[in-house]
Amino acid sequence: MNILISYLTRKRRGGLARKDEIVSTDILRLGRGADCNLHLPDQRILLSHAQIVDRPGGYFIEALGPGDLRVNGIATQAARLAQDDRISIGPYELQVVGGEGQDFGLTVELVRPLGDDLAQLRARSRTSLRRVAMSVRGWSWVLASAVLLLFLALPVVAHFVHPVGVKSALMSGSGGGSPLSRADSVWITGALSGPHRFFGDNCGACHQVAFAKVPNEACLTCHTNVRHHADTAKFAFADIAGRNCESCHREHNGPEPIVLRDQAFCVSCHGDLKSRSPAVTVGNVTDFGRDHPQFRPRVIQDAATGAVQRVSLDADAKAQEHSGLKFPHDKHLKPEGLRSPDKGMVKLDCASCHKPDAAGVGFLPIRMSVDCQGCHALRFDGRAPDRELPHGKPVEAMRVLQDFYAGLALRGEVQDQNAPEVTRRRPGQPLAESERKEALAWATSRAKEQADLVIGKALCAGCHTVNQGADGTWAVAPVKLADRWLPAGAFVHNKHASVSCDTCHDARKSDAATDVLLPRVQTCQNCHGGEAAAGKVPSTCISCHSFHRPDMAPLATQKSADAK
Repeated sequence: MNILISYLTRKRRGGLARKDEIVSTDILRLGRGADCNLHLPDQRILLSHAQIVDRPGGYFIEALGPGDLRVNGIATQAARLAQDDRISIGPYELQVVGGEGQDFGLTVELVRPLGDDLAQLRARSRTSLRRVAMSVRGWSWVLASAVLLLFLALPVVAHFVHPVGVKSALMSGSGGGSPLSRADSVWITGALSGPHRFFGDNCGACHQVAFAKVPNEACLTCHTNVRHHADTAKFAFADIAGRNCESCHREHNGPEPIVLRDQAFCVSCHGDLKSRSPAVTVGNVTDFGRDHPQFRPRVIQDAATGAVQRVSLDADAKAQEHSGLKFPHDKHLKPEGLRSPDKGMVKLDCASCHKPDAAGVGFLPIRMSVDCQGCHALRFDGRAPDRELPHGKPVEAMRVLQDFYAGLALRGEVQDQNAPEVTRRRPGQPLAESERKEALAWATSRAKEQADLVIGKALCAGCHTVNQGADGTWAVAPVKLADRWLPAGAFVHNKHASVSCDTCHDARKSDAATDVLLPRVQTCQNCHGGEAAAGKVPSTCISCHSFHRPDMAPLATQKSADAK
């Protein structure tokens, strides 16, 4: 709708001034707010006071708040407008008139101004420096002297009277002590971080030299295990022994963490690390979501020697680990379950064997006696269902077999028809020396046969590589599992508890223990992005990597820049 708005102003000497304005809008808003089409600049008017809308029955005015709205002298919240209607909005009076070619027109006149009372009140409320006893220059000298005294002179005197290392009563919160002893507290730039708050009343613990930066030795007094970031013998540019700790760890910022999390700090070196040193083996990285090298887990190549090798998950051949163990995940994760010797059909999942540690970061070591032996019992003879061979000790297992069958033979309890008659005699009959030797010879032969079966084929060989020496004894090949495939990275499993194991580890399709069941970096990037990621979990470098690496030399052995 098009509205002709005429603003009327009555002159002191008589006459009427008129200012016309044409407004084209769907809804004509009236009020003191700057967004209103009809602006009524008076403090008694609401920011959005009323609106005029075109409806099928005509033009209607509607109140938008508790302010005063009258049509033809009658208070209302909504009314249909007609020609010559008078609208009262606070001190303004509007009249509906002809639009002179527009849809309709409105005249607007301020009929009840505030008057001179407000101006007089404001004038009486103003106070100038001329009304007080001192000039502007005098007050400037007084205030400048007060600032110098309170914030410079008194703190300096307080420092020398109460040297650093003495607890300030104000900082300790006790409220005791003389005002002079608390004067230097005005220099505190902010609250301490949470980890340092417990000694926050002892400034001298860190500020060991007056009017000087905190020396590194003050930090290393407590942080004795802080280590270098890289091998400085190979990468001299990564030596941080000459830098102050506070250049990265800013204190007195309140509860904010003092660990530097800015991604740009790491990218400043790692964005083009290979150009700095040819000895670098890690790839360049600028952002986890867009530009991060493929994971290179450290896998066991020889369980006997413990030799390890970094293998990229981008390689054409599937990454393999030769731990000396045989274990098919797919057979243990069958949907229909497995038959247990004592429990019938049992359905296993990842949590059946992989139990989280107390911190929820990783998992407890898998132990045969706790996690496996319930299904893989080491029983070797049906006549002794409660007796099992010792795990991982083939020499002791041979002795157990020898003792067991020797006892059967000497007692005459053997029921094998192919065994010598002396071993099948009635129990309790005495043995001659020759019969005893015959019985023990059979026991030795039977123990060897059973060892070849349970150690060489059935029990041990199912999970281990076993070897038989020239003397007939068995040996189990060494087993060594990687404690951490990605030792330079941090991954907390309990933070990902809402995600199923199958999302990252494709164990149900793995038929060999040599498979490295780690996800590729693309799997992590499905949920995690870089520092400025939108719609994903923002992740910076220190989300997964520690700056001070635990495998590097300790910083405590280095002299700080202050000592130099």
